[in-house]
Amino acid sequence: MSSPIQRLLIDVTHTAKGDVNHGIQRVVRNIAKHALAYSETHALECVPVLFEDGQFVLVDDACIERGFRKTHPDTLRWRKEIVRRILPQSSVGIEQALVRARKLLYPRTIARAIERFFARRSGPPQPANPGSGDVLLLPDAWWDIPMYDALAAAQQNGAIVGTMIQDLIPVYHPELCHDRFAPSFQRWIQKALHAVDFVLGNSQTTRDDLWNFVQQEQAPLADWQVRPVRLGCDIESHAEVAEDQIAPRIRDLFVDEDAAPYLMVSTIEIRKNHKLLLDAFDKMWEQGSEASVALVGRIGWKCNDLLERIKTHPQYGKRLMLLTDIGDAELAYIYQKSKAFIFPSLAEGFGLPIAEALHHGLHVFASDLAIHQEVGGPHCSYFSPHDPAELVQLIGQFEREQGWRTPIQAPPVNHPWSLTFENIVRECESIATKLSDQANVRSQAA
Repeated sequence: MSSPIQRLLIDVTHTAKGDVNHGIQRVVRNIAKHALAYSETHALECVPVLFEDGQFVLVDDACIERGFRKTHPDTLRWRKEIVRRILPQSSVGIEQALVRARKLLYPRTIARAIERFFARRSGPPQPANPGSGDVLLLPDAWWDIPMYDALAAAQQNGAIVGTMIQDLIPVYHPELCHDRFAPSFQRWIQKALHAVDFVLGNSQTTRDDLWNFVQQEQAPLADWQVRPVRLGCDIESHAEVAEDQIAPRIRDLFVDEDAAPYLMVSTIEIRKNHKLLLDAFDKMWEQGSEASVALVGRIGWKCNDLLERIKTHPQYGKRLMLLTDIGDAELAYIYQKSKAFIFPSLAEGFGLPIAEALHHGLHVFASDLAIHQEVGGPHCSYFSPHDPAELVQLIGQFEREQGWRTPIQAPPVNHPWSLTFENIVRECESIATKLSDQANVRSQAA
């Protein structure tokens, strides 16, 4: 059966203009990558697009080659290697100072001017011209991009516009977000829900939150226009990583499986609840435990007190490690070599690290949230995100039984990104068909 849509246009504007590869950026890059692969084997044309100078344009081959990043990954690895050679044991303080220096010497306004200069030299971009037969999907972070006029024009030309929302944490838990971000997001989503034809949530839990919010805001969307599409997991990273790709300081942490650290992967921020994890390990260390933990992730916001606690901790650099400059290959290596995975977050839209840890065969200890139950199912052990004693008890039993030596019994419940993209296409086609049927009914009634 032929598809009711001719093109699926996928906005990657925010992600493609940066090099960050966390959370939403990883989602967007995986969607864009699998969109291109899907087009090669199906009649539907799936096209990543950018919003530039008031219009949507097709991404060029250079953007695709960079993996929808501002900088090619090889260049990023080269830069990181130079820094490591100069500062092999760099501390978090030094890394933060380097970031501040970069912003001072190379501010964003200059960076954008240089980008525009080289864009003009490479020739004008090709307009995407979304119109009849097109679905324009916005999975990226577009809350600070003024594209409403372009969206309205696309709809006027016959295109269907949808957005994908990862969570409503800034709405329901603004205290866990950056002070300036929560109000901005709240204003954006209230307007966005009145500007699109459908919304995709990244899980059933997020979809249910979205539907409740749609009703609260009296947005013009029916139940069938708010749909779940479960995120995928990059299971390709499950392959063994060559040791020579890994920095010696990382390899040294994972020489002995029985002495390997527990792992937590997340941005360093208040929402991820590192405080509870540290409270739990402090209690275990007081009891004589030799367990260690590695915290992996970039520095976020509202975390100065947390960083101070980590850097001044008696176990820092011994049984407490903070790794803020980890590449993709090193992250896969760490997943493979860690003793178990801990995720004590206070609120999540999906909890992608849980899916990744399960795919790497790790036992997972996760906070007892509805979304974690959906992602991890019966394959995780759950604890209260407000009571470190529960986590202490779980890890204590795991240590006594040497649970890391026993493989997880049940198969992972998550699926690859290729299947996620197929589900996105299926939802877009279903919604397009229903919108077309409604339009035909209205036309006949007139």
